[in-house]
Amino acid sequence: EHFNILSAFKAKVMSHGNNSRISIGNGLSPASHVQAHQHQSFTSEERLLIMKMAVKCADIGHVTLPPDVHLLWVQSLQAEFYKQGDLERKRKVPISFLCNKNKPRNGPAYGENQLGFIDVICEPMYEAWVKMFPACEELMENLQIIRRFWENESVSRQENTLNRPDVVVSDL
Repeated sequence: EHFNILSAFKAKVMSHGNNSRISIGNGLSPASHVQAHQHQSFTSEERLLIMKMAVKCADIGHVTLPPDVHLLWVQSLQAEFYKQGDLERKRKVPISFLCNKNKPRNGPAYGENQLGFIDVICEPMYEAWVKMFPACEELMENLQIIRRFWENESVSRQENTLNRPDVVVSDL
């Protein structure tokens, strides 16, 4: 569904002609007038796609937060994924991707997995969003900070802190 929404957003909303960028104003500035005018020119299908993209951006927004807050989210996700894997193992069904705590370097808290997530899911989505809503450029800037964090994060830090079951969120 992610790729369908992103593709439709790019095809139908971003290619809307001269209204391919939306200014976000405070209600008092000329930008709010532009925003209202452009909003009226979108079809109901396009407005729905914009809302779906907004929800998707919010859903994975932890990749645009400061690294310390992002790490809390990633650690929580890893705990959730591992619980799911344990349930799948107990039910004797195939263990889902990134949910097998017994598999080496498996889980969201490993740099290579986060970089894959950023490359495939996050960056294309936020690039499209920021192209449409330039006032949201800070999201891409923060995403790049998180990217550099995972690129530079040492293997020992990941293995010795994030992936130890005895380390809790408050210890970070």
